[in-house]
Amino acid sequence: MGVSGLVIRFVTYTFDPGLLELWQGERRVRLAPQPARVLKLLLETPGQLVTRERLREELWPAGTFVEFDLALNAAVNRLRRVLGDTSQAPRFIVTVPRVGYRFISPVEIVAEAGAASEVPSEPAEVAVPVRRGWKRNWVGWLLTAAVLLGILAAFYRPGT
Repeated sequence: MGVSGLVIRFVTYTFDPGLLELWQGERRVRLAPQPARVLKLLLETPGQLVTRERLREELWPAGTFVEFDLALNAAVNRLRRVLGDTSQAPRFIVTVPRVGYRFISPVEIVAEAGAASEVPSEPAEVAVPVRRGWKRNWVGWLLTAAVLLGILAAFYRPGT
């Protein structure tokens, strides 16, 4: 799975910190870059507080202009959504208001024996949604055209 061969497991998830990839069982979970980097930082020190300031320094280098509070909150919320977690009843990420976040689920760092053999299968998984999306769009356009033709036929029908 990973470049380094090290992955972090928690509950049913496996996270590859080198590739910033999250897996649930055998299924790769789509995770945007910022939430993936937040997860990496939280998993590096499970059970310990990761301050908002440290997250800012790691995610947005000096000279980057961003509305930090909104961007960080959005990244953490997206990460929680992907993990099926909530701030009201956290299973993974606890918020320490105005200070930072803590990863509370037990984690296990594992050396993956078959890591190299799994890497080639990843492009096929990434390519499948693109093909399905094109087919879905094509069918949608075809249905839209059929509906429009039906409407036009109803209005331009010769009177009887």
